Amino acid sequence: MSDADREIAGVKPLPRSLGDALDNLEASAAAREWFGDTFFNAYLQFKRAELRALKGLVPAQICERYAAVY
Repeated sequence: MSDADREIAGVKPLPRSLGDALDNLEASAAAREWFGDTFFNAYLQFKRAELRALKGLVPAQICERYAAVY
C-alpha cells in the first residue's frame, strides 16, 4: 500500500523501535485497563530500563546480552 492508501484505510505503521512501541502502549487506556496500573507501570519502567542498558551498543553486543540472559 502507498502511504496515501494506508492513510485512507486508517492503517498506521508499526512502531520502528521499542521506545516507540512503549510510547504507544503507554498512551493506550485499554492496555492500562487490561493489565492494571501496577503491572502496567512496572512493565513500562522495566522495558525503559532495558533501553537505557542497551543504549550505544551495536546489534552484535545486544544479541550477546540477550543470549546471556535468555
